[in-house]
Amino acid sequence: MSRQDDIAARLAAATPGPWRGELVESTGSLSRRRESWVVSQAEKPWTLIARSYVDSTLSDAALIAAAPDDIAWLLAEVERLRDWITDLDPAARF
Repeated sequence: MSRQDDIAARLAAATPGPWRGELVESTGSLSRRRESWVVSQAEKPWTLIARSYVDSTLSDAALIAAAPDDIAWLLAEVERLRDWITDLDPAARF
C-alpha cells in the first residue's frame, strides 16, 4: 500500500464532514486569556481538539476543520497529475 493509499484510507475512515471549529470556553483576563475550541460534525458529539492561548487556537481549529476537504482535494490533484504524466509518458512509474 502506498502512502497515498494510507492517507486516502484514513480520510475515508474519518467522521464525515463538513467539520467546523467553534469557541466553547473563554477564561482569564485580556492579557492572559485561554480559550477552548472544538472541531466537530453537526450530528456528532463535540470533541475537544485544542486548548491554548488565544493567538493560535482559532487558526489551529480552522486548519483542522478544513483538513478533510483539503486532503480530499490534494489526493484528487495528485491523481490528476499522475494521470497527466502517464498520458505524456506511458512508461512512468509511481
